[in-house]
Amino acid sequence: MIYNFSLKYSPEAIEQIIYIVKWYNSKSNGLGSRFKSNLKLALQITKKNPYTHSCRYENVRFTIPNKFPYAAHYTIDETNNCIIIHGVFAFAESPDKWIK
Repeated sequence: MIYNFSLKYSPEAIEQIIYIVKWYNSKSNGLGSRFKSNLKLALQITKKNPYTHSCRYENVRFTIPNKFPYAAHYTIDETNNCIIIHGVFAFAESPDKWIK
């Protein structure tokens, strides 16, 4: 089944994405843009079927952009037909920081 959920970002997720893009661009010109494009593609695919990713903890799932060690952590709001992006974390980071 193919869905068409909308995406909503928490303010923290937006801040994290901006930080990650800037950090990658400081390492190599254009690398941040590639990260952002890969994240966007991963989320576009997730919008069509957010249930393909299993729950990792509580009701939180995550999707991984290609070639980058990050995961976008999200929940599904079926009532409002949207996916809420709570945070984008490096694999080495604990997602507990946004839960608290």
